[in-house]
Order: sequence, then C-alpha cells, then structure tokens
Amino acid sequence: MSCSRYGKECNEFMCGFSIDGICRQESKKKIRNPDRLDNFYLQLCEIHKKSFPDWRFGQLCSNFFGWLASEKKMDLFFPEEEQMLTYLKEYCGEESNDG
Repeated sequence: MSCSRYGKECNEFMCGFSIDGICRQESKKKIRNPDRLDNFYLQLCEIHKKSFPDWRFGQLCSNFFGWLASEKKMDLFFPEEEQMLTYLKEYCGEESNDG
C-alpha cells in the first residue's frame, strides 16, 4: 500500500507526506504488517466487554485517552498496539502479562 500521488500535488490531509504541496512518499515505502491489528482488536473487544460493557465505544476511547494523557503524560499518537494494550489493561485494572 503506497500513495498513488507520489510526485503530484497533495496536502498533508491526503497522505501525510506532503512537502510544499507535493507528495514525497516513495512508492516502495515499506509499511507495517496490517495483520498485527487482528490480535489488537480482539483484545480490545474482550477488554471492552469485560471491563466496560455499558460504555459506548466513544466513551471508552475518550476516557482512556484522557487518562493516558493526564496520568501517563503520553501522546496517544505514538504507542504501538502492544504498548497501547498494556496501558489499556492498566487503566481497567487488569494485570498485564507483558513484563
């Protein structure tokens, strides 16, 4: 998966690689394996059902992200999925088996 606008006019909202209005993402840029998301979403679903079954998804995200920013001083943009699961388990009071 790569940007089809490489070398063409774009903006940062289209692909995030715009420099001076031109896409600079190389067409052969390697991306992370999207299959990593399957386990993440399975665990997220289990945590949501077990710990916060009455919360809507937006409530879970808003409350968790607020906790992450205020308690952990963490920008939610940067943690990888495994680290995010570790924080989410801590947030809901589960013991993490990650170390």
